[in-house]
Amino acid sequence: DKELHFLCHYDYRGLSEEDVETYRAAFAAPPGKICGEFSGNILQHPMAIAYMAQAAPSAKIIALVRNPIDRTISAYNQFMSFRAPALVPENGPMRRIFENFSLFPEAMNASRLARPFREVLDHFPREQVLVLQYEACRADPVTAIRQTWDFLGLRQTGTPPGLRQRGHRIPYVIERPNPTQRQQMATWFQGDVDAFFGMFPELDRSLWEDFA
Repeated sequence: DKELHFLCHYDYRGLSEEDVETYRAAFAAPPGKICGEFSGNILQHPMAIAYMAQAAPSAKIIALVRNPIDRTISAYNQFMSFRAPALVPENGPMRRIFENFSLFPEAMNASRLARPFREVLDHFPREQVLVLQYEACRADPVTAIRQTWDFLGLRQTGTPPGLRQRGHRIPYVIERPNPTQRQQMATWFQGDVDAFFGMFPELDRSLWEDFA
């Protein structure tokens, strides 16, 4: 299944030897095959990257990044669509506090890139890390999938069926930021974005117009 988030279930107490063996057994590939997982929260969880290095030090890591402003709005919308209704009554006295003091800060902080990727590079060799930009993948998915195959050492030809089909979209229940508000967000993210592109200069900064 997608998004098991196995490594995000552990706090500061860390992984036991049994936990490590469970993780390795779950992703033990048959001869001639490769196996992996997709768990987006690993970059945001405070300890998961270190736990991943403990459990799978030879793993190849593929990270998909997006303009942090667009990612924030998307994450905030998802939180407001699913998490807020499930946890706090819409008309209850705590709803606005929950939105402003929990959901919005989490969406902003989870969209920062420099700290988690600095930690990734502290734990894994650069040749084991591939960073793809969401915007580039949307514009040219064929090149992106072939770049991924090459990184994984797969001998593939053609294109997967449905590669260009759009996935599930969540309707927006929040108001999207206007140009002035986007500029305020860009100012907040600017130093983080500069540091991130300093680590990965091969990426195309022009794809993120707020920071081009």
